Amino acid sequence: MLAGGCLVNLLDAWKGRLRAAQAVLDMPPGKVSDRVVRKTLASVVDTLRTSIDRLETSARELTSLRASAKALERQSELLLRSLPTPSITTSRAGDIVAINPKAASLLNTSARHLIGKSLLLFLEDRDAGFAILRELREPEATVRRPITLRPRERARRHVLSCVTCLDEDTVQWFLFPDSRDA
Repeated sequence: MLAGGCLVNLLDAWKGRLRAAQAVLDMPPGKVSDRVVRKTLASVVDTLRTSIDRLETSARELTSLRASAKALERQSELLLRSLPTPSITTSRAGDIVAINPKAASLLNTSARHLIGKSLLLFLEDRDAGFAILRELREPEATVRRPITLRPRERARRHVLSCVTCLDEDTVQWFLFPDSRDA
């Protein structure tokens, strides 16, 4: 794929060829030989052909990478939906971006109505939820802590949370039954 450094090199080559071509065009009539014009034009055409080849290759690779990313996203969604454990994906602020059916059932609300809502609204102690999110300072950091959920129109539920920072923007919550609800 056309990496950032390669793109910069390609642009630099184009700028150099463009300056050379402009210098030839700026020469007064009669001061430029056909040989110089042909050589400059050949250099510009050669750079253009090379650039087009590289860009076409990059476009094919980008299309392939996009298809792979979509396939991985579909696999991830299928995996999330099929997990037997309640699982919620949130932003670093606690807003729900994905939720599996088990977690939606635990919160007594449909998954589509939960997307965009703050998970912290369903915690008895919201400060504890904020504390968990603050502890996740770097990707792959994990916090395990008991929390109490307040499902819509149901009795509170004690769960053990296992919360992992997936990347700088995304947090994954796994909620396991707590013996206090037995």
